[in-house]
Amino acid sequence: MVGIPAAVFSAAAGIPIRYLSKAHPSYEIVFYFVATSALVSMPFMWQQFVIPDLMQLVYLLAIGVVSLLGQVLLTRAFTHESAIVVQVVSYLDLVLNGLFGFMFWREIPDMLTLIGGIIIVVGCIALSRQSGSTKTQ
Repeated sequence: MVGIPAAVFSAAAGIPIRYLSKAHPSYEIVFYFVATSALVSMPFMWQQFVIPDLMQLVYLLAIGVVSLLGQVLLTRAFTHESAIVVQVVSYLDLVLNGLFGFMFWREIPDMLTLIGGIIIVVGCIALSRQSGSTKTQ
């Protein structure tokens, strides 16, 4: 039930990023995205805030750096390709998350997860073939 609205909101965010990336650097777009997300989420986490210990702080810092890098690269992708292509290909992260869950934590995906992963991969392949044939014409 959460997947479809998440995809709609993600696509709705991708289109303005495409237009903003023509006039603004990706670092600026990512800064405002992170700042807005922090301000919006702060009231929801205020009551449950816990000061992390040193190891948790290291993990959080690593997660932050990797997430920032991923967000900058994703934003830069919108300058080089259409918003539809970037959004569809970004869904491959779901497939990779499932793969990493299987490899590192021995999580066994159920049938619906496998079917969803296959649909994502087939959609990306079809979109890349369609995009490739459009560019050669």
